[in-house]
Amino acid sequence: MENTNVTGESNITERGQNLLPCPFCGDSVEMEESKHDDGSSWFWVECDCGIDTRGSSNCKDMVTFWNRRAKPGGENPFPQQPHGEK
Repeated sequence: MENTNVTGESNITERGQNLLPCPFCGDSVEMEESKHDDGSSWFWVECDCGIDTRGSSNCKDMVTFWNRRAKPGGENPFPQQPHGEK
């Protein structure tokens, strides 16, 4: 098994997808890839501040997962209701 960085020198993966900066420290992040002997790959995003993601066998899904952010001031899609109300 071999681990490689697939982002090169920027926030763009080798598949041309942009990664947003780290939401915790604001620095650039890197997409990492672990290549397995059977030809499959496992992708995850990590930052120098120590944060990283769970992995995925699909690079595009990993980019989508990483780039998903809560919108500041946005509406809560799950508003709390008083007990007993439905």
